[in-house]
Amino acid sequence: MRNVMRRLFLVVAAALAAATLTLSPVRAATVVETPVAAYTLLGTLIDATGNYHPMQLLGNPAPPGPPSAVDGLHLSGDYFYNPNGQDAFTDYLRTLDTTSFGMRLEFRTSDPTRLQPVLMGGYSYRFLGIYLDSVGDLGIKYNNSNFAFSSQQVSSDAWHAADLRYRNGTFELYLDDRQVLAGAVGPLNASFDRTFAFNDYSFGLAFGGDVRNVAIYNLTAVPEPGTAALWLAGLGFAAMRQRRKNLMAAPASA
Repeated sequence: MRNVMRRLFLVVAAALAAATLTLSPVRAATVVETPVAAYTLLGTLIDATGNYHPMQLLGNPAPPGPPSAVDGLHLSGDYFYNPNGQDAFTDYLRTLDTTSFGMRLEFRTSDPTRLQPVLMGGYSYRFLGIYLDSVGDLGIKYNNSNFAFSSQQVSSDAWHAADLRYRNGTFELYLDDRQVLAGAVGPLNASFDRTFAFNDYSFGLAFGGDVRNVAIYNLTAVPEPGTAALWLAGLGFAAMRQRRKNLMAAPASA
């Protein structure tokens, strides 16, 4: 039995020595999107995921008209608390993870050269949103009063796709599938707020134009096993198999 254990030790030691020469780091995690709510706004206000109630329309006095089957929902651009003001807002998205999430939509505006929200996360706290500045550059607003803008302008009366992703204090902003801005903003002050709208209720501003295909989603990192993890798993299996073979081959002790 002593010789069997010695041979097993030598097999494992040799394998470990080889492993130190061939180990590679575990590959970076894949970030997976999990839908929270999705509003196509193509002839309907319904959340396509079925998770939440339909989007709600507000007007002072008249709300936006029903969404078009092609052009989506049209918003006047007037702040809700001003005469003829309008807005639309999502349900309270209780499953939203405000430490790791994203928002995307398609939008079109005839007046891109005025400061306005495109989609604002936070009815009360304005924790994160997509914005246009006074020259039409796309950017973000975060934690109620902070801005960051790219140098990428949007075109008047043209459809654009914007996607804003936030994970653990950093963000990435995409315009028409191209990254135009990224950086660190730190933790978001979302508190209890989980609603998205097209008005900014801290600055008294509103988006003017058409919106469609609004999606809110959580981001989850799923680690991928790298060469190191796979090698060590195989090593353990090989060691157990060798031990079994040695035990079967060893003569019975007197």
